[in-house]
Amino acid sequence: MCSSNFSPGSQFGENISIVLNDLNIGGSLSDECLINTSLTLGTLSIDAGKTVEIWLTSEITVDELIVIGTSDNPIALSGSSEGSQGVISQASGTVNGEFLELKDISAIGGATFYANNSLDLGNVSGWIFSGQSQTITFDPIADVMEDVGTFALGASSSSGLSVEYQVVAGPATVVGNELTITGPGPIEIQASQPGNIEYNPAPSVSVDFCSIPLQPSITITPDGEEFILSSSSSVGNVWSNEDGVITGATEPTFIANTDGIYTVQVDVGGCVSAVSEGVEIIISNMTEIHDSGLNIFPNPSHGDVQIEIPELIGTAQLTILNMKGQVVYFQTINGQTNSYLLQLNDLTSGTYVVAIQDGPQTYRTLLVRE
Repeated sequence: MCSSNFSPGSQFGENISIVLNDLNIGGSLSDECLINTSLTLGTLSIDAGKTVEIWLTSEITVDELIVIGTSDNPIALSGSSEGSQGVISQASGTVNGEFLELKDISAIGGATFYANNSLDLGNVSGWIFSGQSQTITFDPIADVMEDVGTFALGASSSSGLSVEYQVVAGPATVVGNELTITGPGPIEIQASQPGNIEYNPAPSVSVDFCSIPLQPSITITPDGEEFILSSSSSVGNVWSNEDGVITGATEPTFIANTDGIYTVQVDVGGCVSAVSEGVEIIISNMTEIHDSGLNIFPNPSHGDVQIEIPELIGTAQLTILNMKGQVVYFQTINGQTNSYLLQLNDLTSGTYVVAIQDGPQTYRTLLVRE
């Protein structure tokens, strides 16, 4: 209900123009008021905590508008139809509105309309918003490993209002102030504070940091007289040997067809991993290895293997080496049989060279442990 120096009822009749000296919307009457007719007033005053809607075909013309809400009881002033403005007109002077929530409302005439400590809820024109300023403090975030998981963001506002976060770019998601890393690469996080009825929106602040790729590992697969080197990372691979970075070698796999020690490093947008352990590839004796006469089965193997060897002169040494040239298995054998069972369950997955030294003769072959 809207009250004045007379009792017009809960609504003014449509399409009627009413001239009053003063109108006060307040007191102990209803907190909500719909004005659906044009009014010409000396003074329109709206008390704190009231909600006033102006019909979209109506215009309120006043000599003086008084709209002073409080932080706990703001005044809501709007048009009655979503997207269509209600109109208030004051010809001169200054309107110093306080703690207003304005939506779908237009202020016209020669007066200056201030909305101090107020909210613009959309489709508002003619009002000058002025509230307390606030800033955001968002300290730099140190680089993290890509498997760090979830951690809390710690930005704060000078107003004490809660800060909101957005992932601008990079492999991460955010819920509330909890940031979850989903992969390697550069990440940009923006902190913002939209303000409230007392504070203007704070200027947003962004921070950048790296999600560091995990150190890659290399798997070796023989392929004829070459080796296929496979990185554990599907992205950002940079292959190198003793001569430095190999031009164009950026795929998850690399074909090694020359002797050397090979490494791989992961670089995703400038976020760089540690260098992998090196693997030594020896191509020069591959023909000898494949033509040695040794037979191993099953190959690939998941554990025990049977090895058949040529006739031996006498006692021989059986050695198994990994692709770095390190001895991982050794056994002395004799020439009484040409078939031996090797129990290799302790070997990790990978490619190995099996060598038998029989006096001046050396036999070699490759074994793949899965």
